[in-house]
Amino acid sequence: MNLLHFSNVCKSRIKSFHMEVIILFFRIFHKANRPTKIALLSGSVLLLIAGLILLIF
Repeated sequence: MNLLHFSNVCKSRIKSFHMEVIILFFRIFHKANRPTKIALLSGSVLLLIAGLILLIF
């Protein structure tokens, strides 16, 4: 039971960390000018593709 609770705590912390990163990204994105926005978008797309490749293989 203790281990299960620990894994749930870890999952919730990871989720909140992801939410913080996403919020931070949107704040930076909102303040950024157009070329920076394009660079951020292409960078995030590349990261998503890399993540998917890692998940598949």
